[in-house]
Parts: sequence; C-alpha cells; structure tokens
Amino acid sequence: LSQNSTPEARGTLLRFAKMLDNVQNKTMEKDTGEATLNRQEYLAAFEECIRFIPCWVMTTHQVPDYLLPHFDLFDLVVIDEASQCDISVLPVLLRGKQWLVVGDIHQGGPRESFVTDTRLDNPGEFLFNSPFRSSFLSGNSIFDLAAQA
Repeated sequence: LSQNSTPEARGTLLRFAKMLDNVQNKTMEKDTGEATLNRQEYLAAFEECIRFIPCWVMTTHQVPDYLLPHFDLFDLVVIDEASQCDISVLPVLLRGKQWLVVGDIHQGGPRESFVTDTRLDNPGEFLFNSPFRSSFLSGNSIFDLAAQA
C-alpha cells in the first residue's frame, strides 16, 4: 500500500488506524463526553480515509459501530451467510448501491426461539399488502427475501 499510495493517503490511513486503535483499546462509557468525542473523531477519520480503501470487511453487527449511516456509501455490499441473517441487516444493505446476497438454500434460517414476533413489534402487521410479508417475520432470512426478488 505504501508504494502505491500518495503521502495524503498514507497520512489519512495512519490517522485512521491510530483512531481505530484508540477506539478499540479504550473502554468507553456511552454516557461520558470522552466516548462522544472519541466516536466523533473516529467517524471524522473514517470519512477522510474511506476514499482510499476500496473494500471494507466486517460483521453485520460491527457496521453500525464503524460505518456512517449514509445511503449508497459503497458501490457494492456483500452479505455472506445470508441464510443466517434476518431483516436486521437491511440498514447494512442500504449503505450499498448494489447488493450481493450469498447464502445456502439448504441451511436453516436464523432461529431465535426466545424472540417472538410480538416482541419484535410484529413487523407483519405493517406489511399487510406486501407479497414479501412472510419474509419479514422472525425465523426467515434475508437470503429467503432476496430469493423472492
């Protein structure tokens, strides 16, 4: 990377790496001003360096912590093991202009027996006219939904 990048890119990426290290190594309480400041600094550093890194790899649970909530932030978002993901990954997908949803039709879907549709505010009641209504209920995967599209 250092051989093929500009001094600006190297400096930006080094600042981001330092900030990422600070964020990961500190135990930050959400109710402290320090946590807010560190988060703001991290997001500013991320926004500066995103143009220099063509590919980001992280779990769907890390996305809200590490990526800005912008539509079309990336050209492509890939969801691997989509058979194990429910509709909670929709905010992840919305960060991409295009999606690649990879899963296994023979793999069981996401199962959270301790969570009921009622506890999830029954998303089906708001989708009464949608042909995809059943895909949004618990136990169904984003892979199932993509297969219907």
